[in-house]
Amino acid sequence: MIAAHVARRDLLATLRSPMFWVLASAWLAVQGLLWSALLASYLRQTLGPMEEEGAPLVAGLLDPWYATTSLFLVLLTPLLSMRALASEQQDGTLPLLLSAPGSTLGVVLGKWLVLVGLLGLLTAGGALVPAVLVCTAGAPPVGPMCSAALGLTLLAACAGAVGLAALAAGQADIQVT
Repeated sequence: MIAAHVARRDLLATLRSPMFWVLASAWLAVQGLLWSALLASYLRQTLGPMEEEGAPLVAGLLDPWYATTSLFLVLLTPLLSMRALASEQQDGTLPLLLSAPGSTLGVVLGKWLVLVGLLGLLTAGGALVPAVLVCTAGAPPVGPMCSAALGLTLLAACAGAVGLAALAAGQADIQVT
């Protein structure tokens, strides 16, 4: 019960903060620039000399995109996870939150669910462009695209858990009075 309350409260606070929207805009801009660069490189490879066979779609376009996206996702996660406990400490609501009825596990679980949801939303937004363009180009490789999207989601969940654990370890000296 406490996890749902913390998740709802944290989600609303995050969506109201301009920092999230700046990060989301920067994330989508980087994803668009990355996709444009990879698409241009792929088209140069496939439209090169006729005697050479072009790069296949998955190896030439989707693999580098998902690999680079996973790197950017790992770099983005600390920026979002820092807000999870730092805003509570800055607002002075951390002692109140930790003394609320319910377990500390519920508080951490609620914050982790929001973090994973936001990272999943950003990942889905970034993956929309390649999915649409690949689907319009012909028969899309559904298996590799779905498995890569699942991998990015699991990577976001893992990176979010590590980020919250690192924040909690750094906040261990806070005393609730």
